[in-house]
Amino acid sequence: MLIYLRGRQSKRRLTAVLAVGLLCLALAPGHASAHRAAAKVVITYGRWGSADEIRAGNALLQAFARDYPAISVSQQVADWNTYWTKLPTQMAAGQAPDAFLIDPGYYQVHYASTGRLVALDDLIKRDHIDMSQFWPQELPTFRFQGHYYELPSQFAVNLLLWNKTEFAKAGLSRPPSSWQELLKDGQLLTLDSKGHNATQRGFDPNHIVQWGYGSYEYLDGIDELLMTEMGGHLWSQPETSGHVRTEIDSPQSRAAIQFLVDLIYKYHISPTPTQMGHYQSIFAAGKVAMYIDGTFDLPVYYPIRSFKWDVTSFPSWNGHIATMVQGVGNALNPTTAHKEEAWTLIKWMAGTQGQSIVSANGLDIPSIRSLAESPSFLKGKPSGLKAVLESVKYGVPYLDFPHKADAFNYIITVLTNDVFTGHMSVTDGVKKAADGANAILQGRHV
Repeated sequence: MLIYLRGRQSKRRLTAVLAVGLLCLALAPGHASAHRAAAKVVITYGRWGSADEIRAGNALLQAFARDYPAISVSQQVADWNTYWTKLPTQMAAGQAPDAFLIDPGYYQVHYASTGRLVALDDLIKRDHIDMSQFWPQELPTFRFQGHYYELPSQFAVNLLLWNKTEFAKAGLSRPPSSWQELLKDGQLLTLDSKGHNATQRGFDPNHIVQWGYGSYEYLDGIDELLMTEMGGHLWSQPETSGHVRTEIDSPQSRAAIQFLVDLIYKYHISPTPTQMGHYQSIFAAGKVAMYIDGTFDLPVYYPIRSFKWDVTSFPSWNGHIATMVQGVGNALNPTTAHKEEAWTLIKWMAGTQGQSIVSANGLDIPSIRSLAESPSFLKGKPSGLKAVLESVKYGVPYLDFPHKADAFNYIITVLTNDVFTGHMSVTDGVKKAADGANAILQGRHV
């Protein structure tokens, strides 16, 4: 079975694998709380995450224990791939966690359509949860066939990292706001072994020591957004029609992919995939002056001391702006023997108390917009993060549909192996990707 990798998982640089862990929260028996239940109940909570995310999750559950000392939470932790292999096995055996973190793409749709998630609408209405407090751009991803199956936990948005030190050396005082500016800045920031930049006579593209930008295949985090800015779409609209096709081979989509590939082979401001693969983190290594990533990866860059850096919003194209916003949320197991306690946990995580802890730990953006824009969340973050949050209103929502996962993966494979490597022209590559993906969307094998 193909594992659907979108957003942070669709990047080639995946989160390091964690061993499966178990955290049993010790509860303070004498703590006075207005939320004390009649009897102590033990529930399980499942999630995936990086080492930093797990530490932040531990702090979150410790705070929950202080507010609800009569509910003991046993946390089950796994890396992304293990998590999605283990969860269906647990469900089949009747041993799935009472509540669990879930990706609102393929997995939510797959589990909701087979009755393995609880529709939360009645609980939301009963407990008067104000869904308008959350970022509106992420809410469509938490619904399937008109019903909520998750409560928001946190979400991520894409951004452009830029090396302030190298920009200053090149006489540049601010980051680019458009792809056109990115190209011009990238040419000034790309240096060969003799110190020539990509605009100067004598520049040697075969002996580059620093590139202006790192261009790589990131289907829903870069490619689809640039297609949208150019007036196209990755998928035919509306994506809820029931008869979706890929439009990766449309003139606009083809132009977007051509531009990204040209940054490598025509303008020489980006390393090839092989060259980029020589570095575990090419931006942190100081080998590219600009790089697109997500807010979920910011902790990777915080230890940088060799140069000054900041972030800004995803580049526009001729005044048109798009960005990736993708959230994750928590769901309920329909077979849980402790529905109210499990619901109390995920409701608390989505509420101001839980979201304040998310804000304080600062790894992901809180789903409650007011908290994400608060000084407590922005304190200590890159100064450009405020501009990144302002771009959320241009977010391209994620919607799932039949066979999308396999079609998505097929397109990624063609673009990564054939097009971005230069082994196939963009025209031939997008045609191959479209033919295969559309066959998959029609239920055929490729």
